[in-house]
Amino acid sequence: KRSLQQLPLLEHRLAEQLSHQISLMRQWLINGGTPPASLRSQELLPQILLLQQLHDQRRQTPTPARVRRLSSRWAQTGSIWRQMLRQWMLAEPLLLQLTTPLPAGGLLEERLQGLEGSLLNPAPGRQSLQLASAEVWLAEAHTSHSSAPLVLAIAQQLDQLERLLHSRALIRDGIEHTP
Repeated sequence: KRSLQQLPLLEHRLAEQLSHQISLMRQWLINGGTPPASLRSQELLPQILLLQQLHDQRRQTPTPARVRRLSSRWAQTGSIWRQMLRQWMLAEPLLLQLTTPLPAGGLLEERLQGLEGSLLNPAPGRQSLQLASAEVWLAEAHTSHSSAPLVLAIAQQLDQLERLLHSRALIRDGIEHTP
């Protein structure tokens, strides 16, 4: 039970770290200058694995049903975090290929800022994701004088990250309301 009580803080730290990295990237895209150092997966992966290990440890021991459900949901959270880390690791090198500074107030800035907010304040109440169409992203590429294929590839990675954040919010809501 003690381990279960530590998981929300652990997960919050992960969210802060990824949110901070996204913030650094967003600021660099707007202001230009020296790009931020890439996120080091080996800094986050051990924390993500801790979310999943608790569930694996409890499989062989008699455990109350509520604790088993919570452990399972935290393991799902860990799985989503692994996927989110992977998506960011795919998106980051693409973002670093953009020519900076980008025009302020663009779709890319908005999406990155939205990801930062979703990480720190999961909102499970949102029933549907508002993902931009390819046409909107192509307009963003034109406005920012960026390669259309590059911007579309970034959009695809960010859309997937947004979907994973939505799933994370739903699971976190389930954790908070586990009977």
